[in-house]
Amino acid sequence: MKNINAQIGGFKDIPVADFIARVKFNTTKQEWRTGTAAMIIEGNAASGKIKIVTEKAILYYYRKMLKINQESKIVSKIFLRVNV
Repeated sequence: MKNINAQIGGFKDIPVADFIARVKFNTTKQEWRTGTAAMIIEGNAASGKIKIVTEKAILYYYRKMLKINQESKIVSKIFLRVNV
């Protein structure tokens, strides 16, 4: 996953395995709301924007998806974090 990290002021590429490990071992429980902000589908390709609101931040995830063997697969993902 790629993003512009506000703390370091530059581009950051987070390996998916690292992201999954962070989420898996996060024991802090937070209230959050999520929703699909936009979805564009053309044939076997799609692009989606997901918005997640927590107490500390608003996260925007942009996902590129392809339908492969009748299953949708995320092939690319970037995100933006806005601290509140």
